[in-house]
Amino acid sequence: TGTCVLPPPATQPIVRLPSPAVSSGTVTSRGAAPLRTGLARCNMALNMGLAGAALPLAAQAAFNALPTPTSAQHCCDRCEATPDCGKFTYDGPARRCTFYPGQAEPVAIPLGGMVAGELLRQLGSPG
Repeated sequence: TGTCVLPPPATQPIVRLPSPAVSSGTVTSRGAAPLRTGLARCNMALNMGLAGAALPLAAQAAFNALPTPTSAQHCCDRCEATPDCGKFTYDGPARRCTFYPGQAEPVAIPLGGMVAGELLRQLGSPG
C-alpha cells in the first residue's frame, strides 16, 4: 500500500514471518543535515520590527534543533528554508528568529538589537 512504519526499537524478540508483500529494513538517523549559512540574500534594517501575524510556531519547529542563531544572516538563511516565510526578525539580545509572511509591514523599534529582514526572492529577484 506504500505505507512506511517506523516502530520504536523492540524490547522483546521479533518473530519474523515470510511475506512477499512486505519489505523491511533498518533506518539509522544521522541527524538533521546542517543548514548552510550565508547563502540566502536579504534586505535587512537595524532597529526595525515587523507588524502582522508571525508564521505559526509549527512552521518554525523544524529549526528548534538547530544551533541558536547568532546573526540576522542565520535568520535569513532559515527564512529561505521555511515555507511561506518572506520576512523575519532577529532579536539579537535574545538570539531568536521570528518568521513572517511577505506581507508583514516594517515598524521602527526604539530599543536596539532588533533587525528586520526581507528575502530578496520575495521581491522578485532570483533567490
